[in-house]
Amino acid sequence: MLKSNEPLSLAGTPAAPPLGYYSWMLGQAAREPLYVMAVIYIFFPYFSNVVVGDPVRGQT
Repeated sequence: MLKSNEPLSLAGTPAAPPLGYYSWMLGQAAREPLYVMAVIYIFFPYFSNVVVGDPVRGQT
């Protein structure tokens, strides 16, 4: 049974612990080429925050 203060995922199951997020990130980095990682984690935030100037509008 779930404790009342445990965070839930969108599916209603217990959320993954932070270690799960880090292991996914490392596995993804090992799978994907470096330029894809640079586009996802460097260019997209730069584009939405600096070029567009509004993070909300930059994600549309």
